[in-house]
Amino acid sequence: MQFIRKPFQIIRANLRAYLLLNAVAYGLFLDGFAIGLVFPDLAAARAETLENDGTGDLVLSLVGNPRLFALVILAVNTLQLSALTILLPIVIELQAYILLLLGVFLLGKFWLRPQTIGAPRVPAAAVAALAAVAPVSVSRIGA
Repeated sequence: MQFIRKPFQIIRANLRAYLLLNAVAYGLFLDGFAIGLVFPDLAAARAETLENDGTGDLVLSLVGNPRLFALVILAVNTLQLSALTILLPIVIELQAYILLLLGVFLLGKFWLRPQTIGAPRVPAAAVAALAAVAPVSVSRIGA
């Protein structure tokens, strides 16, 4: 169980940086949604592009075939239902990026200040930093 506890110990030891990285990552994510809401013309421009590239004609031809139209509606509704489950992969992916950035932050911190990891010089600090950050970066299966 040490391989599970060690990453959380590293996060707890660097909680301020971890929380800051979370705030930045989720803030940027929410900013993207806000931009989409503030600038509805982006969606209109996308609709115009769909019309220009022939996708609009494809939709009109779909309406002419009731069976195919019903099948597409079923597929769209199924995808919308599964869109509710998109939140979990987004959270997992953002956490992976945050942990990567935390590792980069710690490597930089130990490189610039070798004494923070107890190393006398930069080369020794680099090796010690990699060993310290590895539990966050690499999952050990069967450890």
